[in-house]
Amino acid sequence: MPLINKMEKRTPKGTLSVRVEETVKEQLDLYCNFMQCGRQHVVDQALRLLFERDADFQAWLARRSESEHGQAVGAG
Repeated sequence: MPLINKMEKRTPKGTLSVRVEETVKEQLDLYCNFMQCGRQHVVDQALRLLFERDADFQAWLARRSESEHGQAVGAG
């Protein structure tokens, strides 16, 4: 079962240009072929999966959000 979801709907996109190792590019192209979709969809979904499953990142986001919320409340 693939880890990446099939593309379901069009949403607004930003532009990102990155360089990766040739072996990563080759694997990306193979995965795109497997999923029958484009690179941008696979990269988008892979990053979403990374962000969602990284517990340290999620904890950092929560602390950041709490900090920003506390500043906004105290600023009024």
